[in-house]
Amino acid sequence: MALELIYQPAARADLDSLYDWIAQAADSHTAFGYIGRIQGACRALLNFPGRGTPHNELALGLRSIPFERRATIYYRVTDEAVERSFGSSTMAGTQNATSADRSRTSPRPPPVPG
Repeated sequence: MALELIYQPAARADLDSLYDWIAQAADSHTAFGYIGRIQGACRALLNFPGRGTPHNELALGLRSIPFERRATIYYRVTDEAVERSFGSSTMAGTQNATSADRSRTSPRPPPVPG
């Protein structure tokens, strides 16, 4: 049976915040491209889900992979799915977006499936 990719609510919110931050710092085209590449890296986990570094000391079954030397993708693999339960962490030289940043209107990428 093929694995399914599931984005947990925290991961969806993180992608939205990251999109907003990049769109504000650069432009929406750059933000859309970056989020698309993150989603592509997540889809690639369906082919090799066990390749990431285990982090059982943080949460049972939690794994991570680096993304473009600027972010870390955290995920968990179950018998049926790859769950992106935490968002990208630690963007070099950036801070987490605040709720005021998220409320700003900007073009959004297509909704995250799952």
